Amino acid sequence: MNWKSTLKKKSQRISASSKKLIDEVMSDKVKRTEREILDDMWDVVERERGSGAGRIPTTRELRYYLSKNYDSAIYDVINDRVVVTMKTPNHKRKWFK
Repeated sequence: MNWKSTLKKKSQRISASSKKLIDEVMSDKVKRTEREILDDMWDVVERERGSGAGRIPTTRELRYYLSKNYDSAIYDVINDRVVVTMKTPNHKRKWFK
């Protein structure tokens, strides 16, 4: 694969085991940020197998998969209310089913 084909790549490839792991973590219907999802995935992998190499997706792959399969909203961290836009550092995007 040369650099031109790398630049033309349109979709983020994510492994089937990573998709399964994301769905497993999100199955409890709790609203989470991307960082919380990744932390919970590491906890699940360490508890089950000890090593998560190859199963944990990158942040970009995670964001791509979540945007296609889950809903999101921007929340205020202090009072956990939905806000319209991300204006301050206290606003975080959370994903849910």
